[in-house]
Amino acid sequence: MLITPHIHCFGLVFIPSENSGRPGRPDLSHSGGSLNRFRTGEKGPFHTTTTLLQHYYDITTQMYDLAIPYYYDATTTLLRHYYDAITKTATNYQPKRKAAAQMTEEERLKQKKKAEANKALMEERRMKVAAQKAKKEGEMDEEAAAWKAEEWK
Repeated sequence: MLITPHIHCFGLVFIPSENSGRPGRPDLSHSGGSLNRFRTGEKGPFHTTTTLLQHYYDITTQMYDLAIPYYYDATTTLLRHYYDAITKTATNYQPKRKAAAQMTEEERLKQKKKAEANKALMEERRMKVAAQKAKKEGEMDEEAAAWKAEEWK
């Protein structure tokens, strides 16, 4: 798409011309399909970020059409890096959520019992540590009292 710059009271405005299409323009939708979801209107947890990346990608594409290739290359590389990271996070996020939704009642009960057992074990350990700490403090207090008594004599 060819972009023609126009001066506006708010600054430089880019208006697309009738001739569109530039072969060889990289497509960011290769890395996971979030842009495809964005284009179809499906909203997920990463919709806002994907929209923002699409906006920046469109700007860098316009910059390339204005023959600023160095800016375009550096920015597109950075955007592709962030886009891949976000898409990877999105694909890692979805299966965990689905797995939790598909869990059977028996598995939920097993997890609940395991969590209660772990909680009881941790409480028991805390009690042991507290008892040891109290014992240690008690011994230190006796030693300190004996030392003070000797010092005062």
